[in-house]
Amino acid sequence: MEDDTLSFYEERGAEWAAARSGDHDAAHAQRFAAEAPEGRLLDLGCGPGWHLEHLSSFGHKVCGLEGAETLVRLLGKNNIYLGDMRSMPFSDCSFTGVWANMSYLHLHTNELAAAFLELSRVVSTDGIVEMSFYRGDWDGKGFWKDEFGDRHYTCLTLESLCEYLPDELQVVRDIGDDSVLRVRLLRV
Repeated sequence: MEDDTLSFYEERGAEWAAARSGDHDAAHAQRFAAEAPEGRLLDLGCGPGWHLEHLSSFGHKVCGLEGAETLVRLLGKNNIYLGDMRSMPFSDCSFTGVWANMSYLHLHTNELAAAFLELSRVVSTDGIVEMSFYRGDWDGKGFWKDEFGDRHYTCLTLESLCEYLPDELQVVRDIGDDSVLRVRLLRV
């Protein structure tokens, strides 16, 4: 993640969180939790923790990983870890499911393959992953949906996403819409 993007969340994370509703993508998070194998789930790039409750609603143990210390402090919960999705502080096969809602979109495309390899390391065999990006072809700043400005965005198509995925992460389905690429992956 670019220093400017991480700095944005450190400096303006509380403002960013306050400008949004915790209800966005709640139905997707609940569906993911309902379909996830029994076990431990990770909310990767959990931000202010909007989806933690939805993910735990089906009896899963849930923890979050967030890169911005400001947002981790804002949450004030014990099950939230400060860390980097490119080098996670978890053992191999720690999770039966990973929810990565609009998390990887702040990485450059040249960082995605290594980050997805790291993701495959922490997901158990037959575990599932749901991730989302804005649909399109963009890698840089100045993205039109960035109402705060100066954050890095990567937008992908299903075809371009598949170029970065390791063999261990197989696309099961695209459950997005015209503007959002939302994919379900299976760890094989």
